[in-house]
Amino acid sequence: MLRRIEAGTGRPDVLLEAGRNDVAASWRTVMDLLSPQLHVVAYDRAGLGASPPAADPAILARQVNDLATVITTAAAGRCVLAGHSWGGVLVQLLAVRRPDLVAGLVLVDPAHEQMTEALPPVARWGTRLARLGRPDELRGGDTAASLAMLRELRRTSPPFPDVPVVVLSASRGFPRRFRAHWTELQASLAASAPRGRHIVVHRAGHQIHRQRPDVVAGAIRQVAAEARARLPLAQWAAPGLRARAERVTGVHSRSARTRLPGCRWAMARLLIVHHTASPSMQVMLEAVLAGAATDEIEDVDVVVRPALAATALDVLGADGYLLGTPANIGYMSGALKHFFDGIYYPCLTATQRRPYALYVHGNSDTGGAVRAVESIATGLGWRRSRPPVTVLGEPSPADREACWELGATVAAELVT
Repeated sequence: MLRRIEAGTGRPDVLLEAGRNDVAASWRTVMDLLSPQLHVVAYDRAGLGASPPAADPAILARQVNDLATVITTAAAGRCVLAGHSWGGVLVQLLAVRRPDLVAGLVLVDPAHEQMTEALPPVARWGTRLARLGRPDELRGGDTAASLAMLRELRRTSPPFPDVPVVVLSASRGFPRRFRAHWTELQASLAASAPRGRHIVVHRAGHQIHRQRPDVVAGAIRQVAAEARARLPLAQWAAPGLRARAERVTGVHSRSARTRLPGCRWAMARLLIVHHTASPSMQVMLEAVLAGAATDEIEDVDVVVRPALAATALDVLGADGYLLGTPANIGYMSGALKHFFDGIYYPCLTATQRRPYALYVHGNSDTGGAVRAVESIATGLGWRRSRPPVTVLGEPSPADREACWELGATVAAELVT
């Protein structure tokens, strides 16, 4: 029996896979950050921490099978998997072999069998010799079988199921040439995923989850929110939300449009730009996402971007916009203002009359933030699709319903 630790509640479940020779406790800070909103599981692989050793020489195959067993034992349905280093390889292999268990992936500076190619031969041998002097969970295994599994992984196209994938790369801690080569491999990995994103984490070495647990937890929350948007509404939403969904989408459903024989409508794109800096904003974002991505609305591609990462190309490629911000001292967040500064003139003439909507969270007042956003949107020539949803304090069930309806209505409008 493998020893595991769990914390928190909330769907989808999150499973954390440690790096080579590392244990579940390495994720403790990340678990503390995630557990207020999500059910999080970490475990010690066989022979590590408090888990008993295993004698099976097919180490890699056993580790992937053990990971699948932990998921089916501790989780209720598909999981968001986060893997550090060697753990990143394991969760990738599981995603290829058991996509039915995977709702999303966060790869934290994942290992790659080609990453040492940028090192001189002497450095490669030095790395191998250094491992001989300390315990290693991979020593003594069937190397040929493990390499065959890795080759299978790289031959799979695409190497991921259609789930959100975030790849985090370190920015320091290794020789520059080696680090650059490794980061290129990780960037290629993200690019090969149908819904992949690559993020270089500044001021962080290989142990990103220890040095920047906030970044790792934020990436996991984002992937979980995107995955949750695809869950059946009854599995997570407040009572009464399904009835609201049916009322909204019954009027605006994409399938209600008349189609010409032999024609297929182009897919509309909704861009959600948000600055999520608190648990309350996270709740609102997840409700908006669930509404925008509900199965009752067809042919809408929902693209989600943090305000600090969204670009003019994202805006130009979208048919409508949904903006989310906290109210900061009577104004929108600095992150959303940064977004507007970067896209204003490149998008000034090309996006006029496109619809937008807004949700805002504040502790005492949201009026200043609403006015600031609406002033800039008016300057861009955007058309307000719905009145803004504003929430003070912790979001209530009614607030979550309002956010869900905002997302669903804006998405439905794009295809009616």
